[in-house]
Amino acid sequence: MDKFMNSPWVMKIVALLLALLLYMSVNLEEPNKPSASQTESNINYQTETITNVPVRAYYNDKNKIVTGVPEYATLTIQGPVGDVTSTKFKKDYEVYVDLNKYVGGTHKVEMQYKNIPNTVSVQIKPKYANVTIEEKVTKKFSVEASFDTSKFKERYVPSQAIVEPRKVQISGAQSQINRVAYVKAVVELDDSDDTSETIEKKAQVIALDRNLNKVNVQINPSTVDVTIPVSTHSKEVPVKIQTTGNLPDGVVLDDLKVTPGTVKLYGSEEALSKIDFIDDIEVDISELQKSKTFVVDVPLPEGVTSVAPSKVTIKAEVKQKEETTDEQTDTKETDNQKNDDEPSSESPKDDEQGDQTEQPTTSPDKPTNGSEEPKDQTITKTLKGVSVSLTNTSSDYNYDLLTPSGGKVDVEVTGSEKVINALQAGDIQLSVDMSGVQSGETTVPISVKVPDGVKATATPQQAKVKVTEPDTPTTTPPSGGDKGDKPSDSNSVKADDSTSDQQEKQ
Repeated sequence: MDKFMNSPWVMKIVALLLALLLYMSVNLEEPNKPSASQTESNINYQTETITNVPVRAYYNDKNKIVTGVPEYATLTIQGPVGDVTSTKFKKDYEVYVDLNKYVGGTHKVEMQYKNIPNTVSVQIKPKYANVTIEEKVTKKFSVEASFDTSKFKERYVPSQAIVEPRKVQISGAQSQINRVAYVKAVVELDDSDDTSETIEKKAQVIALDRNLNKVNVQINPSTVDVTIPVSTHSKEVPVKIQTTGNLPDGVVLDDLKVTPGTVKLYGSEEALSKIDFIDDIEVDISELQKSKTFVVDVPLPEGVTSVAPSKVTIKAEVKQKEETTDEQTDTKETDNQKNDDEPSSESPKDDEQGDQTEQPTTSPDKPTNGSEEPKDQTITKTLKGVSVSLTNTSSDYNYDLLTPSGGKVDVEVTGSEKVINALQAGDIQLSVDMSGVQSGETTVPISVKVPDGVKATATPQQAKVKVTEPDTPTTTPPSGGDKGDKPSDSNSVKADDSTSDQQEKQ
């Protein structure tokens, strides 16, 4: 054994094995684990996590729409301190998905990165993205202005907003385009805006679905110019007082006065056209023992923004009921009996005088029993089939009057008998103002213009109009010579005949 161990070949083999073992122990260490030599040379490793890294998608955006790419990713980087620190603070790294080789459909795509040194290891979360690729579709949509009406000053009412351009192009996947129900230009009003005058502002355009959720599409242009005309419409109407409760026993209501007798309402023209008086002010008279003055608020009808004055004064005057005593009753009965006996004892001269006294009440020149007719009696009459016309129309649109049917309404007129009997349907002008109205179906008030001294009310008081673009097929109202309009013409003729008959009878 000693002879074997002392052999020079044995010692050489052992030395070779030890050398191989040392070599393997050094070179088989983990690549990212700092070695003993690196530790000795003061080269340290570092790990950093970077969040909210934007993710880019590379594809042909002219004819493709991509969804499903995450907006942000998280990077975990590890490596030498110098490289990691440089990567973190330079921020020239990028996370992306390359979709150029993919066609339409849904794909699982690996997330990639660039501009990070090779000495730094990288982990991306999420590692994959489920991406859907669709063909791009572009469609035009009309834009409507949207703003907070509560921002406007008291007594000032915004009119129909004017948007320029009226239409925008929206591009996106077909599935997203189909979701678009509303396209709004959102006007942001703040305290610096003078809402008593016409407002002109730029507004961001957004697309919404039927549930008012934002739709992810591309809008061109993304902003539009919005003009909001501001006006103040007012109307003076009388105030009517309603009493509630019953007066106490022995008390009667002598007078009920309201001051002022009229108030001025401010609001939209449409709302004011429906209001002729204020009659929902109530006064409780159940505990009135003597005259009393009330100060009450004037209620705001629907669609009215303010009223002036906001309060009215009501003076309720009462008096005690007069009771008839037994002595007064006996005196009256005695006087009545005496008057009944007097005619039999009167002389013929007295009878003659009595006839002369009663003669004026039986004169043929003056009707008896209050039958005298006033010289200027007020009457009410209904004119049927009065035509409605559209005013302030634009050549950019086609207009279709949906209601009233046939473009005609009935008008109730009130005035002096002489004026009303001479009034014809042609003396009344009914119009619908289409200024500022854009495409779609809209309801607009019918304006009534009549001669002086005549009050008129149209039934119905509003018209429904469909506004379309010229390139959209529309159905226009039939002309007077078409067969479809003949029934309306015959009806209007009958109405005129019946009116003439009434005038003759009157």
